[in-house]
Amino acid sequence: MGEYSCFYPTLEETLLAFAPPLLAMKRFRKRYILLSFSSPLTPTQMASQEINGALRSQGIRAWLINYGPGFLIYRCPHTSIDRFKGLFPLTLPNDEGIVIERISGTLRALKRRCLSLAASKAPPSTGPALRPKRGRKDLSHPPGVP
Repeated sequence: MGEYSCFYPTLEETLLAFAPPLLAMKRFRKRYILLSFSSPLTPTQMASQEINGALRSQGIRAWLINYGPGFLIYRCPHTSIDRFKGLFPLTLPNDEGIVIERISGTLRALKRRCLSLAASKAPPSTGPALRPKRGRKDLSHPPGVP
């Protein structure tokens, strides 16, 4: 009765089968970097190629995560932040300046900052006001007037 069947693994074999490989998983702490341009109309593809070339020349591994009018978001390991900061402010060939606006450990906080940055650089809107959320009444117009 004390013998194991060849069909049932021991407890140690079961635990080893489901344990993650510790040496194979080398994770790094990520940092997200918000870069802003001196002009919101800068073509981001040309700018990202220039930045990628500068990063590669310094041996920095960084990935372009998001972009928009006047900004780029890069992700890099936390150990590369000092070298990343050393590259900026950077000037593009068309005399556009790029600066680091903010560095964050989460993409959520950086996107929040990015939206406020884009809103501050955008020209003021002259269009109609935004519609109210569903379920809320619009009190800006009297009843019966669209």
